[in-house]
Amino acid sequence: MNQHRNTFADYMATLRFIAHSVCIHGMSRGRLSESDGDGRFLAFFSRAFLHERRWAVIPLWEGDPRSLQTERGEQIELLARLRVFCMQNQSNVLNVAALEKAEWEYAPDFSAVTVATRKLDLAVDNPNQLFETTPNNLPYWGSTFLWPDNERFMVYTDGDNVSFIAGDGVEIEDLLGVSYAYCAERFVSSNIANQTQPDLINAFLTFCAEFE
Repeated sequence: MNQHRNTFADYMATLRFIAHSVCIHGMSRGRLSESDGDGRFLAFFSRAFLHERRWAVIPLWEGDPRSLQTERGEQIELLARLRVFCMQNQSNVLNVAALEKAEWEYAPDFSAVTVATRKLDLAVDNPNQLFETTPNNLPYWGSTFLWPDNERFMVYTDGDNVSFIAGDGVEIEDLLGVSYAYCAERFVSSNIANQTQPDLINAFLTFCAEFE
């Protein structure tokens, strides 16, 4: 396993990218809005960032993106495919950032977000380890983003119910081997039983449709 710890320069570079590509969203009339909305903390892709890059956002149907199961029981080993894709495109580093809302005990009226970062060397590290419990890793079930140094795509996962991949739409469909429409349908069918936040499922799909 790669024991590299981020330098301060690495950490600041990650923060700059996250500040550009991610926004805090709330819910407003069944739509994700870039504000604190109803007080729910949801770090998700920035609309301005997506428009700037002309990226599509494709919903996936597993919160754990290591493996996506089709309705026929076949497995799409997503992280393994992304690892190969990165290395074929001269990008051996996968950046990871996990975000969590925090309280700052010294001044309660300050806004605080914890950002934990990591870099994986794809020549030696298997990105699947991010979702495995090992002596050196405990999976984080929250807002986590992954992207290669060449910034060809960006993955969001909450580690539980949902994940998404943003990038060139045609490139991602080729990489997945299934269409955007298939992903959207599978996203709904896989999450329909999650009654705790049914409005969020529709809000996510509406968001993705903006960039289809």
